[in-house]
Amino acid sequence: MVFTANGADGHIFRAVWAKSGLTVRAFPPSSQKKSISVGKSPEAIPSENEWLPIEIQLRGETATIKSGNDVFRAEHPSFQRPKQNLSIGFSFGSLAVKDLSVTAIPSP
Repeated sequence: MVFTANGADGHIFRAVWAKSGLTVRAFPPSSQKKSISVGKSPEAIPSENEWLPIEIQLRGETATIKSGNDVFRAEHPSFQRPKQNLSIGFSFGSLAVKDLSVTAIPSP
């Protein structure tokens, strides 16, 4: 599963869950690369055919991802850019989403 937060100039943040665990990527606007890895959590492996509660908080330069019982934090300056939309995707099998909520908290 892939969760992406996008801004006016493209991707900002991406969390990817796979059989190898969770990978978090940042998309700096000035980077020569499309994205950079800002951390991995091999413990956050999704189980097939089971609901996995996920909570993602993007506050300033910090991303906090709660995936089941695993909590992972990553930091990158590009995370603080304004977000315009979010997307959830997957590349094989099926994906179901329930009890989805998105809360925008204004910056002070």
